[in-house]
Amino acid sequence: KEDLNPASFDATVYKDRFYGLPRIASVNILWYNKDVLRQAGLDPEKPPTTWEELVSMAQQCNQNGNSGIVFSYGSPYGSTIQWELAQYLCGGKLVDENDNVVFNDESGVKAMNMLKEFFDLGIAEPSSLSNPGGWEQQQAFIKGKTAFTICWANTYAHVGNPEISLMDIEDLGWTTIPTVDGNTASVSGSEGYVVSKYAKNKDNALKLLEFLASPESQKVLCADSMFPPVRLSLYDDPEMIPALAAFKEQAKSYSNRFAAPYGVEFTDALQSEVVNCLNGKKTVEQALNDAEEKCKEIVENYKESSGA
Repeated sequence: KEDLNPASFDATVYKDRFYGLPRIASVNILWYNKDVLRQAGLDPEKPPTTWEELVSMAQQCNQNGNSGIVFSYGSPYGSTIQWELAQYLCGGKLVDENDNVVFNDESGVKAMNMLKEFFDLGIAEPSSLSNPGGWEQQQAFIKGKTAFTICWANTYAHVGNPEISLMDIEDLGWTTIPTVDGNTASVSGSEGYVVSKYAKNKDNALKLLEFLASPESQKVLCADSMFPPVRLSLYDDPEMIPALAAFKEQAKSYSNRFAAPYGVEFTDALQSEVVNCLNGKKTVEQALNDAEEKCKEIVENYKESSGA
């Protein structure tokens, strides 16, 4: 366990109990197109370090057919991850350890305004409200016309695939997510396998998971998928992907993706209000109040039905 990246190990943890072992490690980081930065007169070797710099540089790049940044708000899954990240950067979260809805506070308002600014300024890539998740977000980015995206580790593999990418891999840059009031944060996209209590052969299941998490298997999985390994001892291996240093640093400030027994209904409700705010149909206050009301009802129904 000491050699497992905590951000990957927690992929199989729920409320301090672990149910399996990780298969891949990933946290979202900031990726950028050096060529688009160059066209805007910016130094391609100096990416933004603060959120204010990110907004300013995205705005400068939003010209001559290029866009500033691309997101994925087109599904409950994608939308919640974007919203979670902004919350974490502002020191907030969606629910507390007792399943109380806590996102409609000062940090929640600040986070929503941060996201809304990209749309108010018209610098979000047009597909941002319809992209369901990271894959579609990456497909928009590799067209080579967008300056920034905050996305998963396999962005490197998509950019480096000449069959689908219009970007030169030499123009791909990466760095940790810009800070808000000196605080950086990231959402873990790590994945793993768990063993069900109904499994008929738990011992062999565990052996399989141990094999997949072994250093030997991890080197093969990393080479094939371009995701970082779950083994910390491999992060300095020269055969791994070049962006590992950024992932290792970003993983120090990770948070898990939202997970709860009532998660599907919760994220459905949350997405509709986040999108209503971003596309100008509701104010930040209206969207957060409506989202809070819906989500509280969902959690209360869960508590009543489960006896929690």
